[in-house]
Amino acid sequence: MNNKNKRKIEICFIRHANARPRHKTNTINDFVRDELHRELTKQSEKEIKSISNLGSFDIVISSPAKRAIDTAELVSGKKSDYIVSSLSTHLWNGDWKSVDNAFVNWYGPSRNTLRKVYSQISRKEKLACEDITKQAFDKIMEIILKEKNAKKFLIAGHDLHLQALALKFDRDNKWLTDLDLGEGKYFCLKLYV
Repeated sequence: MNNKNKRKIEICFIRHANARPRHKTNTINDFVRDELHRELTKQSEKEIKSISNLGSFDIVISSPAKRAIDTAELVSGKKSDYIVSSLSTHLWNGDWKSVDNAFVNWYGPSRNTLRKVYSQISRKEKLACEDITKQAFDKIMEIILKEKNAKKFLIAGHDLHLQALALKFDRDNKWLTDLDLGEGKYFCLKLYV
């Protein structure tokens, strides 16, 4: 593939840092509200502030969840330039319960990789995961193409969703399906767009 007329960019994907536990809620609306407003723990704020090797970012993109917004701000030293709803299952207008079941609830007591989750979820859940990932990818590509002078991007969001999104950007990086992206951890891709 000829990259002569393309722009080289770097995208760093960071999973939000550890947040306070979920509250028990009685309704879906209360659950979603709590999920979006969970704050980082004081310890995780200190840990995230110590990430200094990522440098500066031209554009910061975040999930609308407070823990992702705060993680992005602590790492980049600036407010998010864009909030992308499809980076959070709970504000997405698709089948978010299937995505939540696959990307969030599937973890249980032990962590799982994207490859393992995709191999064991239902077809309906996989299609919903592919749909939200495509919507997030399309929105982020729109931002990347709009921000013509930007070369370095930070995307803050949630574990398996970030890995699925990164695979949309670079299908050759199969290691992404086996990545265990802990809270506050990150990876970067260099691409041509």
